[in-house]
Amino acid sequence: MLFTDDPCPYPVRGGGAARFLASLRNHVGAVYQIAWSADSRLLVSGSKDSTMKVWDVRTRKLKEDLPGHADEVFAVDWSPDGDRVASGGRDRVLKVYALLAACPVRQRLTANMLGRVTFFLYNPGG
Repeated sequence: MLFTDDPCPYPVRGGGAARFLASLRNHVGAVYQIAWSADSRLLVSGSKDSTMKVWDVRTRKLKEDLPGHADEVFAVDWSPDGDRVASGGRDRVLKVYALLAACPVRQRLTANMLGRVTFFLYNPGG
C-alpha cells in the first residue's frame, strides 16, 4: 500500500495524515520487505514466492520481475546510486542485480552465505 500526506483518517508520525493510494499486486506469497529507491520513483519488494519485484511508483505498474532465489526472499535494498538492487533469503544466497536503463536486467553477483540472509544494507559510502 502507498500513502501520501493528503488529509484523511490515517494519522501519521509528525501530526500529519496519510491517504491510501494503491495496492501493488503481483506476488503470489507474502511480502517480507520493501525498499524505496533514493529518488523515490521505484520500489523493490521481496517475497515468500522467491522473487523480487521492482515497481514504478508513479504508474503503479510492475517494472521488473527478478526471479532467481530458490526460496523465500527476506531482505532487499538499493545501491546508493540506484543502479543496482540486492536481495537475500532463506536459500543462503545474496544476489546483486544491475538495473541500468541501457541494458537488460542481469545478475551481477551471487554470494553463498553460511546461513539464511534476513537483513543487510548497502554502505551509503559506496
